[in-house]
Amino acid sequence: MLNKEFCIHFVTSSPHASPLELMAAVKASILEAARLGIVAFDCLHDEELVLIPYALFFAGDNPMQAEECSHAGLTANHFCHTCHVGGSKKFKASDQGFQTLFETPEEMAQHSKTLWDKSVLSGATKKVEDHQQDTGVWDTLASPYINAITKKGVEL
Repeated sequence: MLNKEFCIHFVTSSPHASPLELMAAVKASILEAARLGIVAFDCLHDEELVLIPYALFFAGDNPMQAEECSHAGLTANHFCHTCHVGGSKKFKASDQGFQTLFETPEEMAQHSKTLWDKSVLSGATKKVEDHQQDTGVWDTLASPYINAITKKGVEL
C-alpha cells in the first residue's frame, strides 16, 4: 500500500534554499497544522473531520543527509548517530562497548563543543580530525569556522 500513488506526497524543493532551510519550513508547517488541525470531509460517512498531522520520521540514506546531521560518514568509528555504534567489533561486543549504544543528545552537543575547544590548541588540525574520527561527530554548521580557526593557528 505504501507504494501506491495516493500515499506519496511531494513536500518541497528549491534551487535557492538549503536543505536545512527547507526542513525548517516543513517543520513549521507540520507544527502549525498539528496546532490548528486540518478540516477535511469524509465522503464515506458524509461528515467533516479534523486531521492532526505529525512527522513520524524522515527516512533517507545519502551523503547530503549525513552532512546535514553533522555526521562524519561510514568511515568514522562511530558511524551511526541513531544507535551510536562505535569502536572495534571486539569493543562493541564487550559490556563496556555495549553501553556506548546509548549516548544522549547532550553528549553529542558536548562532542561539538570539544571540537571548538580543540580548534585553538597547538596541533589543532590533527586533534580536531582525530576527535571527529573517534566520535563520528562532524558539525557541518561549525566546520567552516573551526577550519578557519585551525588554519589561522597554522599561519601563526
